[in-house]
Amino acid sequence: MSVKRERDVSVASTSDFATQLFSALCDEESTKGENVLISPISIIQSLALLQDGATSESANHVQLTNLLGPSNILNAVRSLQTNAIREDPSDKKNSAVELNIASSLWANSLNASYVELVKSTHLVEAFPLPKQNPFAKMNEWVAKRTMGMIKDLFDPSQPVDSNMVAVLVNTVYFRGTWLEKFDESKTVEGMFYTSSKNEPDKTLSARYMTASRRMKVIKHSDKLGGASILVLDYGKNESDTPEISAMFMLPGNSSDASMTSLISGLCSQPMSDLLGKVRSTEVNLKLPRFKLNFGPSSLVGSLKNMGMTEAFDNSKSGLFNRMTNDPRTYVEDILHGAAIEVTEEGTVAAAATGAVMKSRSIVVPFELKFNRPFVVSIIHRPSGLPLFLGRIEKPELMFASNDEGNGNQGEL
Repeated sequence: MSVKRERDVSVASTSDFATQLFSALCDEESTKGENVLISPISIIQSLALLQDGATSESANHVQLTNLLGPSNILNAVRSLQTNAIREDPSDKKNSAVELNIASSLWANSLNASYVELVKSTHLVEAFPLPKQNPFAKMNEWVAKRTMGMIKDLFDPSQPVDSNMVAVLVNTVYFRGTWLEKFDESKTVEGMFYTSSKNEPDKTLSARYMTASRRMKVIKHSDKLGGASILVLDYGKNESDTPEISAMFMLPGNSSDASMTSLISGLCSQPMSDLLGKVRSTEVNLKLPRFKLNFGPSSLVGSLKNMGMTEAFDNSKSGLFNRMTNDPRTYVEDILHGAAIEVTEEGTVAAAATGAVMKSRSIVVPFELKFNRPFVVSIIHRPSGLPLFLGRIEKPELMFASNDEGNGNQGEL
């Protein structure tokens, strides 16, 4: 297979996993009409750690392999992690784009061969499982690597469980400055119209970043139910090829069916294909300043619906023989939390995933007003990997600079 063909397969499979999981989460009863935000890269990394520990040729290993797709997907993710890794995210404040990916393993008695494997292939930091307040210490690790954006991935009050075998954790932190920043003096007040499924006729006061210039868009895509897409790049120099871009996707209309058609359409094609279809045109844009936090939420239900069932079955034995000599080991839960902030300067986003394992026991300018629910993705262009993917139903709309959190998320 050619290098290009391998990359195309990798991109398509990764995008397929990302959009299928995103769609499954959006369809859950508990999230209908609510915000949803995930980092597919973080989840893939965590599942890859499980895959490496699954018993060879077992149903568990087959399910994880089928879910993640071809091995070159993981190679692409590993390459991205290797190139993005930073010892301390705060050291990169002066850069226009920053991406940090980190993984950790917390356990006392795993197979040495497994620990060495994940250290070398996933750059995992290995720690002993703390005897006191284990989840509080893991939360500290997560908070440090997400610059405080994800503070409590795990319930810190959860007591020590003698059946706990290991906890696998992954974090992603992204900070990007717009290639063309918005002029703060042109930010205006307006209203945001929430989904009819959730608080009918409810409107929220908002601050809209505005711009009128040539931008990259897709107008009224039939394959996405009439949705329009805006692509905004991150970076310093217009002469440089952007590595990371944001895609803002506005459904064709305000109906629930239109949002559903958009999300269904994303499942039918790699998002990188959409980047190749954008065209530069004059645009009058209104985009809200916003931030949102999602989770921590369990991914177990959605992953089971996607075919990953064996790993969670505590009645089975020998699920993870490459990881541990304890044949009773299974995955109790997989938690995921994510956060994002979008302002005139750019975007800050972070996510964390934790797998807890136990042993049983000029033409007329195109108008784009994001004043109703929309979808946003942050995508790594060279690899086609979606770093974040979210449905924005009820954003927390930011007004003044002091609304942008507690200041520890990193500077734009």
